[in-house]
Amino acid sequence: MKKVMGLKAKYVVFVTCVIAMLLLAITPIARAESVDLSTLSYEELITLNTQIQTEIMSRPEFKTVLVPPGAYKVGDEIPAGKWKITATEGMCEVYWGKTLDQYGVKIPYSSRIDDLDDWRSKSSVTWNLVEGTYIVVNRNAVTFTPATTVNLGF
Repeated sequence: MKKVMGLKAKYVVFVTCVIAMLLLAITPIARAESVDLSTLSYEELITLNTQIQTEIMSRPEFKTVLVPPGAYKVGDEIPAGKWKITATEGMCEVYWGKTLDQYGVKIPYSSRIDDLDDWRSKSSVTWNLVEGTYIVVNRNAVTFTPATTVNLGF
């Protein structure tokens, strides 16, 4: 004859299962908080840093980031989307294009989508950056701020 489990026993089993599932769900989070970064190679740290920065920039809480001179791929190092790009100090040059040159540091004139050079301090431009294109910042750093548009209804 089968013995039927009592209500109290079923409750204990249920609570135990819920606790076990919560522990399994929390374990990866706890593990992620205790990653020993000293075990990662330089290349792995750069990749991780790029992934973290890209994720932060894609969040609604993100406000602005300082982008130093360099070449950046949209979609990898800078999220695609509408950005207000502002000069921080003195003259700087920002180029947006489809490809980089053979050295990976400049955008050839023939592949430029747009550019803004000889900026004055605090000058800005708004571009809708497309994934797979490139941004090159020269001379001084610029800030990237997510651009918002207002629908006026007409």
